[in-house]
Amino acid sequence: MSFYQPPLTITSRILHDQALNASKQKTDCAPLVECMLEMILQALEQSLTPQVTELLAVLRGEMALGAIQNALQL
Repeated sequence: MSFYQPPLTITSRILHDQALNASKQKTDCAPLVECMLEMILQALEQSLTPQVTELLAVLRGEMALGAIQNALQL
């Protein structure tokens, strides 16, 4: 099974390299992890369908199926 891997933009690559260098200098991986999580978040936000966006907007912690259906007016 192969996964689509979109190419990194120049800006993303620069941010990645800066975070990697900062992590090496600090001997702390936090800057790199934060950078990678931000890239993941951006990718997920770009791939959300309108239905998923609506669902995420109504979710409040743990909710029963009926509560979710009511919130979505289904």
